[in-house]
Amino acid sequence: MYPEKDDLKRRSMSIDDTPRGSWACSIFDLKNSLPDALLSNLLDRTPNEEIDHQNEHQRKSNRHKEVFALHPAQDEDEPIERLSVPDVPKEHFGQRLLVKCLSLKFEIEIEPIFASLALYDAKEKKKISENFYFDLNSEQIKGMLRPYVTPAAISTLARSAIFSITYPSQDVFLVIKLEKVLQQGDIGECAEPYMIYKEADTTKNKEKLEKLRSQSELFCQRLGRYRMPFAWTAIHLMNIVSSAGSLERDSTELEIGPGERKGSWSERRNSSIVGRRSLERTTSGDESCNLSSFRPATLTVTNFFKQEGDRLSDEDLYKFLADMRRPSSVLRRLRPITAQLKIDISPAPENPNYCLTPELLQVKPYPDSRVRPTREILEFPARDVYVPNTTYRN
Repeated sequence: MYPEKDDLKRRSMSIDDTPRGSWACSIFDLKNSLPDALLSNLLDRTPNEEIDHQNEHQRKSNRHKEVFALHPAQDEDEPIERLSVPDVPKEHFGQRLLVKCLSLKFEIEIEPIFASLALYDAKEKKKISENFYFDLNSEQIKGMLRPYVTPAAISTLARSAIFSITYPSQDVFLVIKLEKVLQQGDIGECAEPYMIYKEADTTKNKEKLEKLRSQSELFCQRLGRYRMPFAWTAIHLMNIVSSAGSLERDSTELEIGPGERKGSWSERRNSSIVGRRSLERTTSGDESCNLSSFRPATLTVTNFFKQEGDRLSDEDLYKFLADMRRPSSVLRRLRPITAQLKIDISPAPENPNYCLTPELLQVKPYPDSRVRPTREILEFPARDVYVPNTTYRN
């Protein structure tokens, strides 16, 4: 009796009587559903080229031949978008300047003097290049540091450097700083002999100079690896460029003395003064800031400023640089040190020989690794430069 009741219940139930999503509904779906068609060649190995060919054929099938037939043709002079071929990424360079350091002489020669160059932008108040250190001491003076002299790498012997300036302006200065071996006493006492003794009085003050030289040798033996600030000066770069470019000669020789900050210059030929002229400050503009077409110039810097404190702060330096472009009483308070630094300034050649990158890598052509190199100095642009990075710099 009971099995007959179960059969009646099953017959009375239909898929419409069951709630959606119930277990019973899923059973009826499985019983009434049809199997899917089998996929032929599903597991067969097919070359990628054949698959690409089939996909391309299916994309082109049933495609309308003239989709844009109703759209009017665009004028070639006024396209919707014109895409130009991008330049191949390459290393960024600004306007390049070659500076060669020739000689550095003082009225007296009693100890080693070390020098460095760097570019500063007085308007932006930024240092726009790393330091370039060079050594112009004679072999006799270098002998005073013999206990601390190690076999020097060829990169440390460089006396010429290539500076890159992406944003040249009328406020770019070439700052030269001098250092000496650390000595006992303050900077004023250490710099005093250079301000009171002259080369003409060498015979007269021979004993005093010998005493100073022996003291310097003692300090070099004890503290030869340490340095102290000594003096500094700055060259208004664009004034040099405009002055050299305005002269009708292949090369020029200019002397920069105490009158530089007043805007007066003297032109020299064959080490003899042939005339003086007053060169006005250059005006701002792209043409006056061109560093690629001026004539090479040989500069003789005859005036350095004694370091007044243990450290020349950047803020003080920017104030002095601003005062160098106009007559100011601030610079008159600084005590000068007479010296003679000769440097050559010229546009850098496109492919210089014996050149080292800022990472000290050789740039081809580099025929002989024993030749004194020219160093490329890393630039710190005053403003951002939007170029792709092509190299990794640690």
